[in-house]
Amino acid sequence: KKKVDELRKKVSKLQKERQSLLNNVAKQRAKARTELLKNLNPILENYMKEKNIKMIIDKKNLIIATKELDLTTDVINLLNGKIKSLNYK
Repeated sequence: KKKVDELRKKVSKLQKERQSLLNNVAKQRAKARTELLKNLNPILENYMKEKNIKMIIDKKNLIIATKELDLTTDVINLLNGKIKSLNYK
């Protein structure tokens, strides 16, 4: 019975640690996403002005379009030039 109780305590402790780690990862992702969007919006605005674009639509909300309208590679290259990494700890 003693060993069972000890094992249950260990399992409980490990579950709490796991949950804590998952929460930390979720917080880091949220911070990185916020930072990414903070830097992405001005890049998109400048790109729109330079290319005389009136609207940018997310691919997941688009049914079909020609490949020439895909700005993803250009925007990623601009973003990579501005941000090298999003490290949060």
